[in-house]
Amino acid sequence: MVFYTRLPVIAGKIVFWPQSVAWLGARGVATLMKQLMNKLTWTALALAWCWSAVAVAVPVTGMYSATTLVADQSTDARKEAMPAMLQQVVGRVVGEPDPQKLLQRWPDLASSLERADTYLEQFLYQRLAGQGGQLRLRVEFDQLAVDKLVRRLAMPQWGSDRPEVLTVLAWEAGGRREVLASSPSSLLAADLLAEVEQVAQQSGLPIALPLMDIQDQRDLPAAEVRAGFYDQALNVAARYGADAVLVGRLKIAGGNVLAERKADVKWSLLQRNQPEQSTENYGSLREGLEAGLWMATRSLAQRYAISGSDAASDALGATTPIVTLNVLGIRDFEALKSVEKHLQSRSVVSKAQLTQMREVDGQVLAVFQIGLKGDVNKFTQALRVGRLLQPTASALSDDGSAPLESDQADLPWYRMSR
Repeated sequence: MVFYTRLPVIAGKIVFWPQSVAWLGARGVATLMKQLMNKLTWTALALAWCWSAVAVAVPVTGMYSATTLVADQSTDARKEAMPAMLQQVVGRVVGEPDPQKLLQRWPDLASSLERADTYLEQFLYQRLAGQGGQLRLRVEFDQLAVDKLVRRLAMPQWGSDRPEVLTVLAWEAGGRREVLASSPSSLLAADLLAEVEQVAQQSGLPIALPLMDIQDQRDLPAAEVRAGFYDQALNVAARYGADAVLVGRLKIAGGNVLAERKADVKWSLLQRNQPEQSTENYGSLREGLEAGLWMATRSLAQRYAISGSDAASDALGATTPIVTLNVLGIRDFEALKSVEKHLQSRSVVSKAQLTQMREVDGQVLAVFQIGLKGDVNKFTQALRVGRLLQPTASALSDDGSAPLESDQADLPWYRMSR
């Protein structure tokens, strides 16, 4: 039996909840309504449902903005700086932060960079205190215009909801040897952390630094990491909820400006079920940090970004693949909202529609129809980000006894992990 529940008029529109929900029997209706109402009134439920339909996960901030130092506030100085700033933003969106490689792969981008001011949305200046009064320009580019440019050039698109990378950097400088922690232990460590975070932000790569508490010191001793022994790194990454770990071994020479100091660094990127990737660099500290963080950004973009052809097809309204997703463990209405937000925030998802909810062996099963911009493999990889949904080998009841009957589905069953 399929029925619709009519809710109050909101903003001039009649709201129906949920869409095409199939219920099994009166007892099932009562059970599910009791769970999903969660003591909300019909009006509050309708408002919450409308909000969940458009909400997305917390994104990487500043995706379409860039900053740089300029000599003055003249129009000429601003226009001269903007092509490189737009190039940085486009690189962040597509997952290729290296400006040289970006133009090598997409040479047609060069002509658009010459007209960078046509993508401008707003800008502001800030006089920096304690740095000789240097002037910083911050520019915000039009997101819709930049996305349209990316699609026109058939470049990949990587959404703002991205997997976090645990960055384990064993560094040596000024007689100190330690693993860089989220709470720096010295002024030099604080300056180094600021440099790492700045490169990560410019790359569009969310990173986490270890706490280096007793457990981290046991699993990631600085001496062993520097020697190339970091077997526990992926286990530590799991503790922080990260999907990958970037291990760096860094030696910094003396000098005045930290970013310009000579540095020797070796990087390794570890991901589960993926081959290890590595790179090394000898040059300035900034170049060394870019070598590792750019490698990680590029690798994750290859896994999670949708291809240029898929993005273009979606923009043109072409028919997209549709898959069925079964999710067990929906405890209440807040859990249902979390799943919807999680699905809608995947860059590979063009639409996510709840089609059924039913009670099976005392569990609530939610069935979604998912429209994809890319292939199914991209989608299953994207589902792992955030770790909200975990695949289950078979659809078992909570006590693991009886397998559940399932409609034919394109994907494994998933269960909420929290």
